[in-house]
Amino acid sequence: VTTFPSTQGDPDVAGSECQVDDAPAVGLDNSESGAILDAIPTAFAVGFYGASPMADAISLAAEALLASDSGAPRAIVLITDGAANCTLDGDVWNDHDTTVPGLLSSLYEEHQIETFVVGLGVAEGAYGIPAVNNYSALSKLAVAGGQPKDVDEAFFLRGDGDALEAVIAEEARVARCTITLSSADTSR
Repeated sequence: VTTFPSTQGDPDVAGSECQVDDAPAVGLDNSESGAILDAIPTAFAVGFYGASPMADAISLAAEALLASDSGAPRAIVLITDGAANCTLDGDVWNDHDTTVPGLLSSLYEEHQIETFVVGLGVAEGAYGIPAVNNYSALSKLAVAGGQPKDVDEAFFLRGDGDALEAVIAEEARVARCTITLSSADTSR
């Protein structure tokens, strides 16, 4: 579990709204659902309303996944209320970070790390970041991450927990049942 912005940041200190923690709050070896739920802050608990350092949080999660050599399928479940707005050289509150779809696409294509996107309170139309449609932005992330929900709605919504669980369970089942065959021995 990687939260963003960091739960350690200070909303009164400029720049801390775009920080992420140095390590995931819950490691990959911890499968206890209680620990995972405890690491997720409640609504408005962090005090940053609008800052989304999504690229840094995804990079941190990807580093942890790539460092794991368990052989298990690797995936990121990205839960967010909107588009990324912490850019390296932009205005935190007004600029959209356009690097995130490319990052997710790269993780999927190069490392087979799938991303499931869950939108919280996301509506169609521009909101928050000028000229950014959060619904459209999250749809692009879901497609780039290799796991769009379906053709009509690419990302999962808050109430789609059962559908998300079913998709992840099916991905895990297929991964466990994959058999890699070596090239045929033609000398027989």
